[in-house]
Amino acid sequence: RWVLFLSFLCSLGLSAFAQDSTALYRIGSVSFEGNKVSKPSILYREMTLNSGDRVTRSELVAKLDRAKNNLRNLNIFNFVETDTCITDTVVDVVVRLVERWYIIPEPILSYADRNLGEWMSTGWKLDRLDYGLLVRWKNFRGRNETLILTAKFGYNNTFGFKYKFPYVGPNRKLGLNLKFSFTRNHEVSYAAVDNKRIFFRDHDQYSQVQYHGSAELVFRPQLYNRHGFGLKYTDAVVTDTIAQLNPDYFNPGNTGSRFFSISYTIKHDKRDYNVYPLSGHIFESSIRKDGLGLFNTSVNMLEIQAKYSRFWKLQPRWYLAMGLKLKASPLPKQAYYAQRGLGYNTDFVRGYELYIIDGQYYGLFKSTLRFEAMPSKVLNLKFIGSDKFGLIPITIYTNVHFDAGYVADRIFENGNPLANRFIAGGGLGLDLVTYYDVVWRLEYSLNDRVEHGFFIHFTKHI
Repeated sequence: RWVLFLSFLCSLGLSAFAQDSTALYRIGSVSFEGNKVSKPSILYREMTLNSGDRVTRSELVAKLDRAKNNLRNLNIFNFVETDTCITDTVVDVVVRLVERWYIIPEPILSYADRNLGEWMSTGWKLDRLDYGLLVRWKNFRGRNETLILTAKFGYNNTFGFKYKFPYVGPNRKLGLNLKFSFTRNHEVSYAAVDNKRIFFRDHDQYSQVQYHGSAELVFRPQLYNRHGFGLKYTDAVVTDTIAQLNPDYFNPGNTGSRFFSISYTIKHDKRDYNVYPLSGHIFESSIRKDGLGLFNTSVNMLEIQAKYSRFWKLQPRWYLAMGLKLKASPLPKQAYYAQRGLGYNTDFVRGYELYIIDGQYYGLFKSTLRFEAMPSKVLNLKFIGSDKFGLIPITIYTNVHFDAGYVADRIFENGNPLANRFIAGGGLGLDLVTYYDVVWRLEYSLNDRVEHGFFIHFTKHI
């Protein structure tokens, strides 16, 4: 009876609220339901509404929607919903959460190449596979901390540790990221010819051994702005053969390099959903200096990057995304080990997945027109008996995409015809977006050399 009575009062308040979009309303209580692990302090940090705030109806709707996106972008909840109870001019806000399963051991079975297409082009060789175990503990201690332990064997060996503290201090504006890794490889890409990587492999010993350790202090003065100050140490060694095949792999005459790196990153992020954004924008810029002159074998590199991406909802179920990224490495002498152009990670023109284009400067433009072919549905697998896994959201998008890029190279250009010219590619795609930050992309792309192929990716487009 009390529940029915309270619901009746709320419905009366909602009716009155809907009739007046200019009257001011006071936020009463802000509470959370379903946060069995997550501490309320990290949730209040993401809220755009606080008890005592005064808002109009339109402001309330916008702020609730933004708060919902902020909580979802923590990537520790499967579902986030907001509700209000309005009595006279007082609005009580309730946020209902479905938490994820936070301790996830992930078996590793991956290819040693840059992407699936490159591995397929080698003839699906099983000896190029890596295997092992990655243990990811998200929302550690209920404070959105992340602990990652990695042990990978097979073609490459990697042992790593990563700990992310997003909230250090009472005001929750500081964070700290710590990382350490040890990697050793039998095979090393020491150069590129025809914009394809050239490898050397030694079956009897490891051709390259690397140690990396880094710490980053993150300052988040506002909800959507972050500043990162990083310090990293790298110690890398290769065999004499690698140094002979490419004397510029490190500094000439050296088979290894030890160096510190310092970096500064700024990020402004107002996307609706960072895993697969449909509206909003993001700006990122960074400057990094590799080599501080402390060691004789130090790499000497300066890299400046800037990226801006914009996402629009054009019509119901139609979306447009565009992004532009620029990179500059202005120092004249660069070690092949430390430089990167297009073709690495997510920086590539679609249709050119099988190529790398090394260089000191590049620009990359990406665009995608999406259609929501299957609006979001939630599959309820009742036999699982847990909302953490049994409720599966699925959305499917079709898309048309077009990318273009240019790499300026004055060091490694010989024998690599894709440098110092514009390249472009486009095609059709199908995206599946589901829970636990999973995005599957199936794309058929054609580049301006009239080369085409089918590609599979596991990250967002832009």
